[in-house]
Amino acid sequence: MTPYYPILEAPYCSGETTVHNFPPNNWEISDRKHKNLYVSFIKDNFWVNHKIDEVPFGKSKTIKSQDLNSITQSSSIKIISLSPNTFPEKSRSIPKLIHRSTSTPLSRATLSLVSDKASTCYQGEIVPFPERATLLSFSPFLQFHKGIENFLILLNLESNAQIRTGNLEIFDGRNNHLKKTVEILSNTVNIISLNDIDLSPDSFPVFISKDMASIPIYLSSFNQGRQISIEHTHPPGSFAIHGNRFAVQREIKRFWFERFRTK
Repeated sequence: MTPYYPILEAPYCSGETTVHNFPPNNWEISDRKHKNLYVSFIKDNFWVNHKIDEVPFGKSKTIKSQDLNSITQSSSIKIISLSPNTFPEKSRSIPKLIHRSTSTPLSRATLSLVSDKASTCYQGEIVPFPERATLLSFSPFLQFHKGIENFLILLNLESNAQIRTGNLEIFDGRNNHLKKTVEILSNTVNIISLNDIDLSPDSFPVFISKDMASIPIYLSSFNQGRQISIEHTHPPGSFAIHGNRFAVQREIKRFWFERFRTK
């Protein structure tokens, strides 16, 4: 499995993604080659694959969202990839990355959000989700001090060059009340404000989508970006050490979906 790397988007911030053409460990074989650096985005129901640069082995390269303004104004997710092979200019599905890469862990990029006064980042990646997938996420990291705004950023990537709609439901796990339903889009960086649903430090927010899977990132911003922090949660199955992770994940989701009467 070879990952892709998104450009993040958020209020008061711009996104920066730093890719690394070297392995994240010293025990797996890697291609010691120059790699082509591409950005892919959706336009007119095609993935458009634009070559930005080449990255020598052992080097890193940072791509800023501002750098892409002259390439695309697409509202779809912008995906960065490193590949030894050449991509087609357009494709119905996102090009597959065919080269040797590490799997423990997956090769990761530095995904950053940068404001005028601060920056925050984490090591991450994204692989295409199947269309028939769901999301379950909890957020214990929200902050509620004066001047702080909270946002949920949902990253969805699917292979087909289409943007379809779905729903995200936000519940309070203490009393099972539905707090908010939001429309979300596939192949998009969805930005959802959490400031209008009366959450408090005692709340137990639960986020569910029956329509698509996503990577959930929680952003807290103080004084419109003067200070920022991000956290993201892992799929429920990632907490299983032994056995079938996917079976564990199905059971965890079944429990919570039934609790909120979500099919």
